[in-house]
Amino acid sequence: MLAGKRNKQIDLARINSQISSYQFYDLVRTLRYELRTAFYSLYFLREPIAVYNKEIESLKLLIDTYTDQYNKGNVAFKDLARLQALQFSLQNERLDLVKQAEEKQSDLKLIIGDSLSRPLQIIADTAFVNNIDVGKITYEQALDSAWINRYDLKASNAQIQLTQSNLSLQKALRVPDLTIGANYDRAGSYVRNFNALSLAIDLPFWNRNQGNIKIAQSQIDESRQLQSQTELQVKADVSKAYQQMLETDKLYKTVSLQFTPDYEKLLDGITKGYQNHTISLLEFIDYYETYKNSKLEFNHLQNNRLDALEDLNLATCTIIFK
Repeated sequence: MLAGKRNKQIDLARINSQISSYQFYDLVRTLRYELRTAFYSLYFLREPIAVYNKEIESLKLLIDTYTDQYNKGNVAFKDLARLQALQFSLQNERLDLVKQAEEKQSDLKLIIGDSLSRPLQIIADTAFVNNIDVGKITYEQALDSAWINRYDLKASNAQIQLTQSNLSLQKALRVPDLTIGANYDRAGSYVRNFNALSLAIDLPFWNRNQGNIKIAQSQIDESRQLQSQTELQVKADVSKAYQQMLETDKLYKTVSLQFTPDYEKLLDGITKGYQNHTISLLEFIDYYETYKNSKLEFNHLQNNRLDALEDLNLATCTIIFK
């Protein structure tokens, strides 16, 4: 093989191997993101389920008391019916959350390869999570981390090298290979013990491999365009993730100050207030809905905040926030 064809073929195989490796680690990056987001989604689904459990149990005790009073003729049926309707609504909402939690748990088991039927026990270090300082990294640092660590970007750069190496190989294929042979004939020639050396080479008058060379040149232009698009995508991913992280963290720190220990006692106070007839049924239901919605929205905000942190980890291909 002339014109270094063998070395060029080895170089092509080496670059292809690199690209496969980059694609594998890019898959790992995505799976790690799915694992961590599924974990926190499941954790923050169980929190509102606990809120519903507490509300439903508290409401059940109240309904039992009102049922007894209704049987004695001390309360109107419309009040009891409204409480039962509220309980039914809460039970349906809880059931929807339980279904979502089961789906998330199934996804999480699939990712970690857990084939057992036992439920997963989700434990999160909430103190650490709540005190994460997003100010420890700037946008420029996040972008630099992405330039260095994003495997899809590395793969696009390697793809340019691959097409350039392929062009070099296609140009080398214009040069015909040399065939060398040896021949020995004991008694079949005009002399005994005939030894001969043969040399053969194609004459490249018509086949200059021009078609494949043009294709290889076009592939270089295509790979450069794809590499440019990948760079723009990386920059857009980091910018979007960084801005969302700042916004959700800012909102979280503002709202979290409102949820003091006194707020957690609100549900008990509402129930006792209604039992003591210091608030009306409509006020009781309104307070109940306000408490529930506030807790659920705050829980949703916590989950969104961690999702935003994981989005930045994904965009930079770095575990910035563990």
